[in-house]
Amino acid sequence: MNKTSTLISRKFTFYIIAGKVIFTLLFLFCFLLSFSFQPAKAGELDSANNKKPVIVNDLEQCNIPQSMVMRIKHLSPVQIKDLNEEYQHTDLTEEGEEIVTIVKLRFIDNHITGYIKEVLMSNSEKPKSLSYIDIPIEWMCIPPKQDHPFHFSSDISELDSIKEENGCLDWVQRDNEVMIKFAEGKKAKKKSKFFN
Repeated sequence: MNKTSTLISRKFTFYIIAGKVIFTLLFLFCFLLSFSFQPAKAGELDSANNKKPVIVNDLEQCNIPQSMVMRIKHLSPVQIKDLNEEYQHTDLTEEGEEIVTIVKLRFIDNHITGYIKEVLMSNSEKPKSLSYIDIPIEWMCIPPKQDHPFHFSSDISELDSIKEENGCLDWVQRDNEVMIKFAEGKKAKKKSKFFN
């Protein structure tokens, strides 16, 4: 056997071995790729859905006292701009552990925003649950007289111009259940003490 045929034989063997190695690597890669794209099981989908943040958009669902809800609902546009409230209360879990609920509320970009966080007293670093608060506030113009149309705005920066244009007496939050009473007919004149 001459040198040329030996060299060809070695190259041929090398290419066969290299081909088998490449084929094996490609097979492993395809196997791992198909394994990573298998559809998730029902239980896995449920746990993924549970991780979506909960958005609370009703003040009554914020785990705060009813008196606090009513006070916030009756804030005027000037007062609500400074809203920066924090409320905490402690309960016991079924296992007898103390759990602290922390509610933080602020007024930003025409919304009451914040969070509701529940933490175990024994492990306050890791929240047991976390919900986000996003409550849009709509304002209702108190009209100057009974037959005047109502005006509404969800942008606090528009209130002054709407009030001036329509003669609004004041602004209240739309869902604060305020009772608007109008004077019926003419006001009774006061009698003078000199003319009885």
